[in-house]
Amino acid sequence: MIAEQSNIPYKYSETRVYITGDKQTYSGYFEHVAGRQAWRFESLIDLLALHERLFAHIGYPQATCEMRAFDNIKHVTKQRALTETAVLPQEIPQEAGPTFVINVLYRQNASWQGTIEWIERGIELYFRSVLELIRIMDSVINAGDERWA
Repeated sequence: MIAEQSNIPYKYSETRVYITGDKQTYSGYFEHVAGRQAWRFESLIDLLALHERLFAHIGYPQATCEMRAFDNIKHVTKQRALTETAVLPQEIPQEAGPTFVINVLYRQNASWQGTIEWIERGIELYFRSVLELIRIMDSVINAGDERWA
């Protein structure tokens, strides 16, 4: 599995996330750098689920753990095609919210590891879990408009 991943370019799992909604909803768009599509998300959970579907679709980064569920229906949200929320990248409204570049390098220990860059400030940080990624994004989004570009 790791040998297969070594042939994939480093930035293949990189996405650009545009926050266009208010600070409470985390809505916006994200686009995959290798594709010609972007996807609309309505919440933080939606953003994470769309990323998981994208990773499953492109087969990278490969997960080392299978997701668990309380019932026999696993990944119900995965059944919905990525094309249902797809838009063209030029259709993304350029609003005043922050923009992030998220590069998920690994999906180990039932979480993600990688880097996040805040485009407007040019700051890049490593994250070791999805929770840490959320906390970093939240610190930017809820810090107040004076910190946005």
